[in-house]
Formats: sequence, C-alpha cells, structure tokens
Amino acid sequence: MKSKAYNLFIFFIAFPCIDIFGLSITLFLFFSHLIFTKYKFSNPFSSLIYSGIFISALISLFSSYFISEVDNPSITNTLLLFARLFYWLSVGLYFEKNFKVEYIYNTSKYFFYGLLFSICTYYFFQFEFELGPIKYSYIFRRNEFVFNFLCSFPFAYHFVTNQKTLRYFKFLFIILCFLAMSFTDGRSGFILFIFQILVIYLITNNFQKKNIFKYFSFAVFLFLIITSFNIKIADLIRPVSERTANLILSEGDGDINYDKSLMVRSLMIDKSVSIIKEYPVAGIGFGNFINYDYDLIELRKYDRLLKAGFRDKYFNTRSTHNTYLEILTEFGIIGGIIFALLFYKGLTIFLNNIFKQKIIYLSLPFITILIYFGFISALTGTITWVLIGISRSKIFISDDKFYNKN
Repeated sequence: MKSKAYNLFIFFIAFPCIDIFGLSITLFLFFSHLIFTKYKFSNPFSSLIYSGIFISALISLFSSYFISEVDNPSITNTLLLFARLFYWLSVGLYFEKNFKVEYIYNTSKYFFYGLLFSICTYYFFQFEFELGPIKYSYIFRRNEFVFNFLCSFPFAYHFVTNQKTLRYFKFLFIILCFLAMSFTDGRSGFILFIFQILVIYLITNNFQKKNIFKYFSFAVFLFLIITSFNIKIADLIRPVSERTANLILSEGDGDINYDKSLMVRSLMIDKSVSIIKEYPVAGIGFGNFINYDYDLIELRKYDRLLKAGFRDKYFNTRSTHNTYLEILTEFGIIGGIIFALLFYKGLTIFLNNIFKQKIIYLSLPFITILIYFGFISALTGTITWVLIGISRSKIFISDDKFYNKN
C-alpha cells in the first residue's frame, strides 16, 4: 500500500486544501496510487453494501424528478455528484479490503503531518489563490476544522507515541491539541476531543470490564466532592470553552432561545421530519436537501432568526446539520437501512475488541464521527469513507502480535 501518492493522499485528507479542475486532489492521488502500485481497483459493485448505497442513490434520484418541491441540479452537476459518490465508495471498500497492520505507522505519520499543518494554517495562515486549474484554499469554518481534527488525532497520537524521538513529547503534543481545540470555542467538538483522550487512556492502560465499577465509583466520588465545595463544573470549563460552559448552564449562547446555531439546527430538524413523513421510502434524492423548497412555517418560532433578516430561501439552502437526517431525507428508509448495516460492522468490531486490543483506538475516529454525525453533515467527504473502510477492515480482529506490542 505504501507509495508517495498514498502518503500524499493521507496528508491531504487530513489537510484538505487543493482542488484540481474543481475536484479534490485526493481523488487524483488515490487513483495514482492504484496505478503506481498495481493494486486491483476496488469496484463498489463487488460489495453488496456499497453497491446497495449507490443503487439507492439512483432510486432516490429517479424519484426526485416526480417531486415538485425539488429544484434538481443540472445533468452535469448530477453526474459529477454521482462520480464523487462512486469515488467515495471505492475509497471505503479499498481500505476495508487492503488496510493492514504494517500500514498503520506510515498512515499515522501522514495524519500527524496533516493535523499539524491544519492547526497552523487554521490559526495563522488562512488564505487562498488560484493558478490555472489548481486552487489552493484553506479558509475553513470551525466545524470543518474540528471534524478533520477529530478524524486525525488518534492516528497522529499513535505516530507520536511510536516514533523514537517524538514519544518523549507525547504530553506536549496532547497539550498542543487541547489548546488548538479549546481556542475554536466549539462545544460538541471540544467534548468529543475529551472523549477521545479518555478512551485512548483507558485502552492503552489495560482498562478491563471488571474495572468499570471502580472507575464509575471514582467518578461519582469526584462529582460529590466538586458539588460539596460548591464548585460548578461550568465554571471550571468556562476559561477553556465559554460556549460549552453556557451550554451546561443553558444560558447565553447555550440557550435555544438565544443561540442562532442551535436555532438553525432545530429548524433543519423540523424540515427533515417533514420530508421524511412526506417521502419516507426513497427520499428526495442524493444531495437534494439543499435543493428542496420547503415552506418553513416553523421559522416563526425562532424570533432571533427572523430579526436577523433571514428568510425561507436562505434556510432552504442550509444543510441538515445532521448526517443521519441527511441520509433519511435524501436516501429514504431504503438507504437508511443500508447505511445502518454499513456502520454496524465497524461499530460491533470496536465494541467487541475494545477490551482486547490496544490498537483498537485507531477505530476511535470512526466512533467519534458516528457521534458527531448527530451535529453535522459529513457524509460527502473522502476522510469519512477512509475511516469507514478502516473500521470495517480485518486489522482489529487479527491475532497479530503487533497488538500486544503497541
């Protein structure tokens, strides 16, 4: 699997900044890797699950032409969207079939480089330029940065702890990542990062099922100590992430009646539920949530959104802010069941091996995005499908001695 194209592919999914002819450079790198290493192309139609996703997307597309509320994109854009879907499915299946233990170190290495470049660029060097068909752009919104960060961190941590020199700076690296996540002032991302740190700690320190009661008892004891001294958890968190503290207290921008972000998410839930009720079987078509003209009568419930001057047309072009709702609205129940089966294998592999294999924390990015899917729309991205493929691979259910050494 190792090749310069593969190394760059991993780097640029962690640090997505270059498009060529409007397509991510990762697409060209992926197929270059297949050509240079003479790997057999992973045809999605050779897999029942992956082919099922593509076919359900075609069914939903066909049904969308009979839905008056959908403003279908041009034929060119539709073909481009399905070409990308085919590419993402190919990537997922490739990593599921070919990812092996001996590739972990090199993969983690370029996730580490990509993560460092993302952090530095996000905070200090955001800019963009075009040079013919090549476009460089790393002007990312917070959610995009946080998502890629959470996808990359466990791999980057693995590289740091297994590299001869960097292992001595493990805690410095964790502090750097903690600060980088804290300064985003995000809520769900910050909480999920803490979740990753805790899970990695438990896995790498031989956490066993029999210790669950001990850890739970300690957590309860700590909570009682904190509350008995009138130390509010929110006050402890506030210096690091004010928005998270407000969310705990349901005040300020943590109050649904004040926070524009929470209002938009609630509004998109209203729209999604209406679509699911109206078109439950096949959905409204892959990629069509933002093309669905819905009468957002619920908008009147959110005064702050109305006062900001936004109207139906603007909000009808917003994403679902929830990947699961995106799947159900665009693919319908048919696609929803297939995606559930896709996620189920990776989830069960993680749960069945979490107390057995230390290296299982490399499946943690997949577990993290399953949780994060409840807050963002992230189905259409190469890094998502890489993680799905790795989570379904055989490396976590192998008896290789590598697990005991790492």
